[in-house]
Amino acid sequence: MSQTLGKGATAQMPQAWVRVQSLAEAGDFAGALAVQRQMIPLMDAIFAEENPGPAREALRQLGMETGNSRLPIAPVSAGLCSHIAQVLTDLRADGHPLPQPA
Repeated sequence: MSQTLGKGATAQMPQAWVRVQSLAEAGDFAGALAVQRQMIPLMDAIFAEENPGPAREALRQLGMETGNSRLPIAPVSAGLCSHIAQVLTDLRADGHPLPQPA
């Protein structure tokens, strides 16, 4: 599990990062950068509080239960949980194929 969480934003949106890589390999650096910039709000949210809590919360909201972080890492704040939910909603609205929680 720590390997999955250690990937940060990659774990939550693998398709987006595969697209970034594919565009870059095809020489479309502007396209790759545009997709990468769309991920900035999620990356900011994941690192807004002590990790791995926010990464786990994002995965939980995507339907992938990872359990809670152990002490001394504090639970993710309610405000950040709401913010992550909004970021994921916005990314879906922008056409990113994200899993829906069960």
